[in-house]
Amino acid sequence: MRMQAQADGGWLEASDFIPTAMRLNLTGPLDLAVMRHALQVLESSTGDLAINLCIESVAERADRDQLVNL
Repeated sequence: MRMQAQADGGWLEASDFIPTAMRLNLTGPLDLAVMRHALQVLESSTGDLAINLCIESVAERADRDQLVNL
């Protein structure tokens, strides 16, 4: 995953922001946002798409339930 920090700025690699998201316990909300975006892309695309989820999001029951309910 990459993230654009500013509309006119460059892209950040996952290794630039995932450690901070982990320290702040934000990997669950981040994964949910990525999954929602991926589902929107798939609705209008016929191509393949792969995403990586943080193990914490899969292991945490509340986060996992939210992912399943998308």
